[in-house]
Amino acid sequence: MSVIDYLLAKPINIEKVLKFITSNFTTYSDHAPIHVQFKTDFTMQCNDINSNLMDGEESQFFKWNKEFRDLCYNALLVNADDLSLTIANMDIASQDGMDLCINNFTQCLTNVTAPFFKQMPKVKAKLKRNSQNQRVNTDKPWFDQKCKELYANYCKKLHTFNGKKTFNSHIDLNSAKKAYKKYECKLKRSYKRQEGYMLCKLKKDNPRKFYSLFRKNNQRKCDLNITDFF
Repeated sequence: MSVIDYLLAKPINIEKVLKFITSNFTTYSDHAPIHVQFKTDFTMQCNDINSNLMDGEESQFFKWNKEFRDLCYNALLVNADDLSLTIANMDIASQDGMDLCINNFTQCLTNVTAPFFKQMPKVKAKLKRNSQNQRVNTDKPWFDQKCKELYANYCKKLHTFNGKKTFNSHIDLNSAKKAYKKYECKLKRSYKRQEGYMLCKLKKDNPRKFYSLFRKNNQRKCDLNITDFF
């Protein structure tokens, strides 16, 4: 076992936590990520900015792009003194001083990384957060009722284990996970095999339609006219 992430909340906000689950370790990190569900309203506030975006407004988020990794690394080296100065001037005598230091450090780090990873897509009418239309999660095509029941049982055992880590709860968790994964892999192999048979039959009966499935999408035409460069 390695590091397990944790959640910090004020006592007044504890009642707003509806679900707290420690997920499994992944091959990409030595941390066990947590799944937290909060009781809140549809209208959310983030940095005193209302998140109910209307048509044409822009949302801001950061998305990792490995192509800019070296450029971002060099930018961090150039601004290392500013980041270090922010930490050096931290006032640990008061909570307000620490909060101010964290905000300044976050703002400085955001300013450095924003040119590489910041994106601001426009929100369309169908994607408004204040809309009552909610996103529907679709199961995998090979999921059947039994697979859903095994998955629900696995989540239940995982929640029990996270609440009380004992030898018996660990055994129950491993058994539930093994049963779910084994049955899911069986259904997935059967589905993939059936899909392969269908493609082979389509290639034999209708080769034109078969190869059209693997044809690259038409490239988007450029709005610029070649005469504009002369």
